[in-house]
Amino acid sequence: MPVAPKVDIGPQAYRVYRNGDRLVIRFGVGQIPTGIRGVRPHTGPFYVWDMDTGKVAAKTSKTGYTDRNEAVRIAREYREKYGAYVRFKF
Repeated sequence: MPVAPKVDIGPQAYRVYRNGDRLVIRFGVGQIPTGIRGVRPHTGPFYVWDMDTGKVAAKTSKTGYTDRNEAVRIAREYREKYGAYVRFKF
């Protein structure tokens, strides 16, 4: 298991527990799906997601970031400060 996983690879489970919980990357970068399904599904700003709460990470831009690299940089800072993994129930 990597000490510093990539924050822009999407949700990936590194371990599945007996009760169904999964050990996943805590902070990730993604977009909110917009538009008609199959026609430009991912457009708009990039957000830093916190899987511990299931929402946009606290103290980040609530309107999102236009530059993907800026969102990745902030997610990496959060990963180093608050931890890389969290146990999450899907």
